[in-house]
Formats: sequence, C-alpha cells, structure tokens
Amino acid sequence: MVLLLPTVTSFDTSLHHELSSSFASSFPSPLSSPSLCLPKHTEPPPSTLCDPDGLLASSSYPVVSAAIEALNNLPIQVCGTPPLDKTHLPDRVEAAVVLLDRMVHIPSSQYPSSSSEPDDVDRFYLRSAKILAEAIHDSYGVGHVDPPSCSSSPPSSISTGLLFLISKNDRTMHVSTSSGVDAILTPSRVTSIVNAAKPHFRKDDLQSGIVAALDKTAAYLVKGPPGFMEKYFVSGVIFRLARGAKREE
Repeated sequence: MVLLLPTVTSFDTSLHHELSSSFASSFPSPLSSPSLCLPKHTEPPPSTLCDPDGLLASSSYPVVSAAIEALNNLPIQVCGTPPLDKTHLPDRVEAAVVLLDRMVHIPSSQYPSSSSEPDDVDRFYLRSAKILAEAIHDSYGVGHVDPPSCSSSPPSSISTGLLFLISKNDRTMHVSTSSGVDAILTPSRVTSIVNAAKPHFRKDDLQSGIVAALDKTAAYLVKGPPGFMEKYFVSGVIFRLARGAKREE
C-alpha cells in the first residue's frame, strides 16, 4: 500500500515553530539526561552529543565526543581585531550534536504530497530542520555568553553556540549558529561544512560524516572571518559561472 500525503499549499512557519518548541522542550539533554542521549553506552562519557534513537554504534560515541571536545577547546576571537589582548582569555565555542532517525514532530498534514516538485520537497525538509535545530539549540542553551574578548563592550548577550542537527532518514542536516560565530561561519561556509559530511552520510557512515563536519568547522574557526577574496571575489566567480552554465543549457 502506498501512503499518499495531502498536498501542502504553503509552509506554515508559525505551526512549525510551535511544534518544534514543544518537541525541543521534552527532548533529552546530554548534560541532564546522558543515558537517554546515549542509550547504547552504559556509562556515557561527558559530552554534548545526543543520539536518543541509537543511530551511532557505541564505539562511535567516544570518537564523536572527542571531535566535539576538540572543537570546543579551540581558542577563537569574537570581538576586536587579532591578535588578542594578552590580558584576556581566549574565546571558545560550545557545540552540540543531535541525531534523529526522522523529524517525527511534524504531522502528516504538513508534508509535501507525492506529486510535489523535488525542489519544494527539499525546501520543506531544510526549513523544518532549521526551525527544529534552532529550537533545540535554545532549549539546550548551548554557547558561552559574552565571551572574554567582548568584555570591554557593554553586555550584549553575544553567544558562541553551535548545534549540528542530523535527521538521518529525512536526509537533512542543519547547523544552527549563535551571533558570536556568525561572522566566521558565514552561510557559504556552513554549506561547505554540510557538504563535507554528505559523502560519508551517503555511505551510511554517520561517524565519519559528523567528524568531517566538526573538523571543517574547526578549520574555519582557526582561519577566522573570511577575507575579501573569499567573501567577494570567489562568490562572484561562482555566481558568474553558474549563470553562464545556465545560459548554455
């Protein structure tokens, strides 16, 4: 029997925010409920990894947790211009990784129909993952607020949080970033982070995909904000090449 889902004429953003917030409020936290987040591990290691559906092998827990810890220990600078004033401690990010089998909080009435265009289906899953990732990010409270390099400025609730959401059977990943890392992890860089994981996910290798994404993120944090060439010239060339290719179709 084939299940035909009803056609969705528009994406109900308000409903998705409401459903995601409700789901996130009851979703296990790796800090307060580690046994629920890592069910295959009898003594879960201290980590901000949450895999309540048990998608990772137990042997993957310490590997992924170590990659998260390495990312969280990287010294970065959020405010001011490098080099960092020696009187300040370095800033650091706080990252969490959340894995789901699928986004079960979305009712069937909200899904695209079987006759929907592939691009519309992709947009649906990407928007759904974004809203859910941000809701879990807010629920966890991941991120260091007002990092040391910003201490000379008035408190502004600048945060250095990151949350990586992977929904395996929805074939979707989203990286939620806080304000303190937005200048470094630009949209194009976040796309590169997701792309680093894709080849591994296609092989059903979640561990390698997550580690690849975390390592790519770490490389960007070490590099700092994109320079002129990356921000303007490279994106301009890609845009022009894309337009040129389209005209030749």
